[in-house]
Formats: sequence, structure tokens, C-alpha cells
Amino acid sequence: MNIGEKELESLCIGSEITGSGGGGSTYPVKMVLKYYLENGKNPTFMKLKDVPDSSLVLAVAYIGSPMIMDERLPQGNNLLSSIKTLENSIGQKTSAIIPLESGGVNSLIPLIAGINSSTPVIDADGMGRAFPEISMTTFSFNGVSVAPLTVSDDYGNVVVAEELNENLSDELARGIGLIFGGGAWLTAYPMTGGEVKKFAIEGTVSRNIEIGDVFSLPIQAEDKIKKLRSRFRARLIGEGYVREIFRYREGKFAKGDLYIEFEDGRFIKISFQNEYMLIRENKKVIASVPEIISLLDTHTLQPIDTENVSADDEVTVLTIPPPSELMTPKALKKIGPQAFGYEI
Repeated sequence: MNIGEKELESLCIGSEITGSGGGGSTYPVKMVLKYYLENGKNPTFMKLKDVPDSSLVLAVAYIGSPMIMDERLPQGNNLLSSIKTLENSIGQKTSAIIPLESGGVNSLIPLIAGINSSTPVIDADGMGRAFPEISMTTFSFNGVSVAPLTVSDDYGNVVVAEELNENLSDELARGIGLIFGGGAWLTAYPMTGGEVKKFAIEGTVSRNIEIGDVFSLPIQAEDKIKKLRSRFRARLIGEGYVREIFRYREGKFAKGDLYIEFEDGRFIKISFQNEYMLIRENKKVIASVPEIISLLDTHTLQPIDTENVSADDEVTVLTIPPPSELMTPKALKKIGPQAFGYEI
């Protein structure tokens, strides 16, 4: 798989769809990657099956407020310090990098890390979409420890956690991110290639590009939806207007509910916690996490995230089935609706 400007554009669109309303805007990181591509620096990709069993694989991600990147664009040295420090702690050089999640900005961050460390990026990830906590991965579900991990900032500061309970991993990493100015760079889940091949969700980078390719086609919006339904088993919930939004903060989550009136007179309620989590119609749940729920601008089909959706927006509501790895009983215990406090 090669990434040129066309593929990068598609990857950004597809990653915002699989962000399910979260994960942050890909635009700032896209600009950095465009600069690299224009200067002949391209990421190298590796298929999951080609990862050597005994090799060291590290997951990388950005943690914190995505809006921070509007002012502080990710540079290669920021990520390198996190990766190199963890390599030194383990005593082994990284053979491949894997995205922590394949939704939003963290679909792109590993490409910058790969370019600057001359390390291939695996076409796979640990979430198959965006989730709000770093422990919500197929790696964690299958007993892989998130630690040792490193968190770095833009000024050479790096924190190493050699041992860490997974229930504290998100609190610790985000807390350090706040100290570092609101955002930081995470390297975690050191694994062997054998473990990655057992537990990663395969092909999620290329899947996002394929989703974005559909949106880039010079055809009518309704025909793009038809192709998504055919290729990715997407489900069109309806088209209409956002009538009301209620937002509140609870702990570390930006939560809320929004109400949409469809053109055929139906009403739905969408609940969100960083990402869109649940759709109810007449109090009946018709879609729920880990299903990927997306709100699109009806005219442009651009994804609208939970932070920017507004009353009177004209939206198309679409869902895409999650990877099968997210539908197992042990996965649903961690990332099903009940894990986020919803009773269904």
C-alpha cells in the first residue's frame, strides 16, 4: 500500500467517519503529512501477516485535546522521543509501529512516527474506530499490558511508567498530557509480532482509505450512500434537522444528547460521550456502540463531530458495523453500551 496525496485525502475522510463523532479533526495532521509527501518522505506500510513473530511492535497515539494541534502541529522529534525512550527501557529496537486506534487524528499520527523513525506502519490497529480511553483495545481485552509506556511533550520531556494497572492508564496518560499543556504523545502496548497478529484488527488503515474513496467519487450524495451500504454494510438511519442539543460534563467525558427530526416525521435521540454512542427511536435502541455512528452534513457529506454539531444542522445519520473483534463478550464488557453507563 502506498500513500500519495489522493490516498491521504481519502484516509482523512474515512478516519473521520470511523471516528464516530470523536477523534478530532484530521486537517492539521493532514497538512503535516502533505508537507512530507511533497518532499519525498512517504510512510512505509506492512501487512499484518508479514510482521515477524519475535519482533517488537509499539502502538502510538496522540492523547489530549485535538484542538491543541491547531496551534502545535505534530513534528517527528516529538514522537521520536517517546518511541526511543520506550525502546531504551525495553532494550530492543522497534520493528514496526501500529496505530492505537483507526478513528480520527490517531489514524494519521503513526504515519508521522513511521516516517521520522524509518519504521513501517502496520495496516491494522487496536480499536477499529475511535474510543475515548486508551485501554479500550483488543490488545487489552486479550491480556496485553498497556505498560511499560511513555508520554512525551514538544520540549523533550518524557515520562515512563514501567508498570501500570490498565484502569489507571488513561487517567495517568491524560493527566500527564494536561501537565504538558493539554496534549502529549503516547507510546504503549509493547508487543511481539506474534501477539499483534493474534490480537490486532487487520486492514483498518486500508479500510479507511476505501471508505474515503467512496466519498471522493464524482457522483451524487445518494449514490455515495448506496455504495457505502453495498461495500461496508452501512445503514442509512435517516435525513433531517438537529432540533435540540443538551451538553454537560461528567468526569473526563463531554456528554450529551441531541434530537433529530427526520424528513418523514420520525424523531431520534443520539447520546454521546466524546463519540456518538447510542441512537434511540421511540425509546427503542436502534444503534449502539461499538457500532460506528456518523453524522454527515447532508449537502457535503462531511462528518460532523460531537463538539461541532449545532441546532438546525441538516444531517444524514449513517451507521457502519464494527469489526467482529469488537463484538465478542469480553470486548462488549469493556466497550459495549453498558460500559458507558447506558441501560438497554
